[in-house]
Amino acid sequence: MKRIFLCIFSLLSAVVPGAAQKMMSLSDCIAQALDANYGIRIAVNNEEINRNNRNYGVFMPSLSTNASQRESTVDSKRIDSNGAESTFNNTVTNNLSASVNLNWRIFDGLAMFTTHARLKEIVSRGELETQLAVENLIAQVSTGYYNILVQASLLKAAKQTLDLSEQRFEVAMQKYKIGNLSGLELKQTKIDLNADSSSLVEQQEALRSAYINLNTLMNIDLRTADYVEDSIVLLPMFQYEDVQNGMIANNTSLEIARRDKKISELDLKLARSAFFPTVDFESGYSFSKSDSPQSITTSSRSNGLFWGFSMSFPIFDKLENSTKLKNSKVELKNSELNYQDLELQ
Repeated sequence: MKRIFLCIFSLLSAVVPGAAQKMMSLSDCIAQALDANYGIRIAVNNEEINRNNRNYGVFMPSLSTNASQRESTVDSKRIDSNGAESTFNNTVTNNLSASVNLNWRIFDGLAMFTTHARLKEIVSRGELETQLAVENLIAQVSTGYYNILVQASLLKAAKQTLDLSEQRFEVAMQKYKIGNLSGLELKQTKIDLNADSSSLVEQQEALRSAYINLNTLMNIDLRTADYVEDSIVLLPMFQYEDVQNGMIANNTSLEIARRDKKISELDLKLARSAFFPTVDFESGYSFSKSDSPQSITTSSRSNGLFWGFSMSFPIFDKLENSTKLKNSKVELKNSELNYQDLELQ
């Protein structure tokens, strides 16, 4: 029986290597996980995207340039006031034009200010999401590390139990040989020994699974094992009131819900701004030239500056703005309910 147990232990040892691994404290595991976790990297990249989107472009004008050249061949007939008729066949006209245009929206119902404020809130929310991802990862690594300690302790107890079962079986065998123990009692001790051997194998598998879970979080070889220290430093006890107040003041999920509520309020302002007129300032410089040697006007040219203001006011847009306004109000209510729900948790 002992030989069978040793064979099983050898097979499991091949799957869960125990050779001279570098010992890692809980802090080491957390640092490794934070450095290698893909979710954290993605969250940091999303932060950078949000910061790139947060700029003052909504307040700035747009500047563009255009140029074109067109040549045409046409037949035309002209009759002047005296009735004289002039015919032009295959008249070639060459048109050249270029312009520089500036458009600057100077009023849009304060939508540009609301948009900029919304982008700032999105940046803050992204930073909180990264913080939450870090907190969750630390909690998962800590739980996984502690689980390994628990499973290792249970494995040690299972080995001790198996040793006792082997001793009981050896004693029972000796008693059976001298006639002081019945065959039924010997079989019972053997059954107990087999059960304890099976429990040891199951506990070895549980420890292996615990290491695999922690290795996955740290993004290292899943076969790595036997690197966890045999103890963990516990933090000092806290007062319940301090913990409760800290959970409310430093709750990242609750802070994200606050940001979501603020973003919903800004979305409502954006929806309302669509009912205001927009005022744009336009300016630029244009140049055009037309050459038609075979016509009466052989050449013409114009160039100069232009500027002015334009206003647009929405009258009817198939109820799109009204629908957006109603939905924004509902989304604001949902964000408030979500915040209240998180407060109760």
